[in-house]
Amino acid sequence: MEQCSRKLVVRVDIFIAETPGASHRSEGHTGIFLNNKSFIHCNYYWNGIHTDSHDSYMSTRLTHHFYRIITIGNSDANTDNSAQMIKLAIDAQWGPLVTLQLEVK
Repeated sequence: MEQCSRKLVVRVDIFIAETPGASHRSEGHTGIFLNNKSFIHCNYYWNGIHTDSHDSYMSTRLTHHFYRIITIGNSDANTDNSAQMIKLAIDAQWGPLVTLQLEVK
């Protein structure tokens, strides 16, 4: 993964709010971008997975970090295996607990 700018995020880019390694439970937050204007995340207020289509969440007090999954060779992050690639990348960087928060019940 490599860090990217909020202005340049695309489908399957991720955000981690707060400090990597402490982004679990209420100490942090994780989400996956559906496009440059919307993202999906697990939200306490909505009691589960929710899609937001604006940046009001991004203006909260939390520090946000934006990442792009880098593929090797001719792979494309938007192919059918993108969900598995995202899961593996998040698990490797922040641990499986973060991934569990993103899974749809």
